[in-house]
Amino acid sequence: MTIFQTRAAATSTGIPDIEEKYKQVMMTNAQLDNDRQMLTYEVDLLKDRLADSEEHVIQIEQLLAHTSRVRLAAGPVYASQRLC
Repeated sequence: MTIFQTRAAATSTGIPDIEEKYKQVMMTNAQLDNDRQMLTYEVDLLKDRLADSEEHVIQIEQLLAHTSRVRLAAGPVYASQRLC
């Protein structure tokens, strides 16, 4: 048996193993890509929720500022009514 025949025999017996490993790597790669897409979607959802929360905080702060101005404008009358 020549060196070329030995290499050819070794190569032909190793091909199924290499093909199986390639399939496993491709499946793992596809799963990782799916996971990445899912996590990206979740991050986008969380960004939207954060933006909504920030908008809600701004509205509450504006309401608080308005309420404070009204109470200050009412003066001591409001304070005495509140104690009763």
